[in-house]
Amino acid sequence: MAPDELIARHHAPTLAGLKCSSLSCLGRKAFSAPELIGTLRIRGLGFRFFHNAQGCTLLFSYRPLMLEKALSPQDVEERLAALGYPLGDLEAMLDHLGSRLEQDDFPHEIGFFLGYPKDDVIAFLERGGRGYLYSGMWKMYHRVEEGKATCEKYRRCTLSFLKALESGARLDELCPAI
Repeated sequence: MAPDELIARHHAPTLAGLKCSSLSCLGRKAFSAPELIGTLRIRGLGFRFFHNAQGCTLLFSYRPLMLEKALSPQDVEERLAALGYPLGDLEAMLDHLGSRLEQDDFPHEIGFFLGYPKDDVIAFLERGGRGYLYSGMWKMYHRVEEGKATCEKYRRCTLSFLKALESGARLDELCPAI
């Protein structure tokens, strides 16, 4: 799969400015698209490469201002601080997330970073992933219909990006500068 298609398939809602961030597993193979990622950074996107404990390379795309807002509610900050996150410095927080991803346990607080509804992330953390009402892109404990509608909006966005690429558009042309 070409780098632009891979990024569109797994990161379109973030590229479109609908979601604060996205994460995809690139497997164990090397991923190189410096020109493409450089062009997308100009559009206001950030990118990080992480590695998990199983040796998978992860691509994390994000909209810095949107991500800072998602991480700023007091109850989110309190939970992240308790896990050692350095509050107030997004890049340092992402460094800490990267180090937690490399550990054996998957850091489920990543839901905050991925822009999932904070009430669902908190419920997941408190209930150990049990007792959810619906499982889609995330486990939903509250406002299920709203969550399903959000998932559908993300799915349509991804299809739109893929169709546009297939018709010859460039990925950077599809991304609003935010």
